[in-house]
Amino acid sequence: MNTLKEWQHLEFAEIISCTRCTLATAKNFLRDDGENVPQPGYIGPHYRKSRVLLVGRNPASANERLAASDRKYTAAMGMLRDDPTVERYRELNAVLKEFMPKWPYLKPYLPLLTECGLSLDDIAYCNVVRCRTSDGEAPGDLVAKQCLETHFVRWVERLEPKVIVFLGKWAWKQARTTVAAKGIPCDYMNRSQSLSADERAKNEKKVVELLRKHRGDAPILEHPATIHVKTVLKSKPAGGKGKEVIDTPYTSFMRDLEHRFQSVTGLANRSNYKIYYGQIRQAPILTLGINPGGDPAQTSEDGRTHTSGVPASASAAYFENDEHDVLDCEWKENDGLRKLLLPLVDGARERIRHEVVKTNLAFRRSAKATHIQVERSFDETAPFLSEILAKVGPKLILLTGPKIAAFVSRYASAEEVLFQPEREPRVKQIIFAASRVRLRATGSEALVVQVAHASQFGWTYDRYEIPQRISALMERQPGAQPGRA
Repeated sequence: MNTLKEWQHLEFAEIISCTRCTLATAKNFLRDDGENVPQPGYIGPHYRKSRVLLVGRNPASANERLAASDRKYTAAMGMLRDDPTVERYRELNAVLKEFMPKWPYLKPYLPLLTECGLSLDDIAYCNVVRCRTSDGEAPGDLVAKQCLETHFVRWVERLEPKVIVFLGKWAWKQARTTVAAKGIPCDYMNRSQSLSADERAKNEKKVVELLRKHRGDAPILEHPATIHVKTVLKSKPAGGKGKEVIDTPYTSFMRDLEHRFQSVTGLANRSNYKIYYGQIRQAPILTLGINPGGDPAQTSEDGRTHTSGVPASASAAYFENDEHDVLDCEWKENDGLRKLLLPLVDGARERIRHEVVKTNLAFRRSAKATHIQVERSFDETAPFLSEILAKVGPKLILLTGPKIAAFVSRYASAEEVLFQPEREPRVKQIIFAASRVRLRATGSEALVVQVAHASQFGWTYDRYEIPQRISALMERQPGAQPGRA
């Protein structure tokens, strides 16, 4: 592959200086010598290892909130255009690394990169069309054809990507023939707002599998727990007899609490309930759903799988190897939760394992919440969840489905309403509400935020910038912010 010294700074400067398209080419075309110059793209410092290329449609105009960052970015492009040196190129890349995570167009896909063990350092990014258009309109076919032939083809030849993911069907339609002719595996993220939650999850899963299969040799992160489990399996006696019991500082508490819950409720095994989704430890974030999903009649007694073979938990015991359902269990709710949680821990996937505890307001399992007596189940769970709250000591409590009132009435001694419930009119779901409370279990303050259910309405997290709104509230919250050192 070509080196930085050979072409990247000169290529970027050439694209920024491009004047091939004019208003005669397209009426919605934006081009000037200030903030509307052609935008080359981005090449991460470790791209050569992964060779993953993301391709969008065309650059969007910055909204008011990002105007200052956009001016800094366009100024850096202008300096590289006028002084095409490696030093100016590096200055532009530094500005891009700071600015790109804020792009509304790119931001929803960063958790998918993290899921594949990738970061912005590992990828390259460009658009089919390098210039902005007025009012965010799609570029015309002539502009797309010219930009594709002038810049995109040359980039693909020089970058030699192993796999290409298009962010949207428009970009895929324009460039797929060019990519297919070069034998490069590709697919697209379907950005259609009409997709159901299941359709969106399937599309994302397909793209993640494509990236994992075809990316280069950048290492896929493996948690030490996984390595430990493999070692245990290899060291077991022939015939698989014997079972290693591993105690952690948390398992004795978890085991005792579960036994007492069984005794009080008469529920004999985990097909009928689920308490744990990972280890119960001190953590800044606690997420609470309504109750565990899955038909008890179709769930194994250890709570590990459904009869269909779909995994219901990452552990059949007490998560002794530090498994975490949000990261290690392919349950559709967990896909949505990762999108909500990753921005709160600075995109560092593995921090979820140690900074997020998950459970529910009710421990009884049912295929639908309406299949149990919800309020009664909340009440029977309350003494045990109070112990978990005392153990975790959260600063942020995320209710992914339950109402704030259901939590406050059982676990808080005081409440200050910060945001009244906000609804999504089309699905009639509360997408955001927030209160500051004093927890009875700890005597300390915590922020309680209600959001929509992760499996069906996880798409609302990006659309309404829920993680950003939570982070803003946490910055005003006494004590440490989740995800911050």
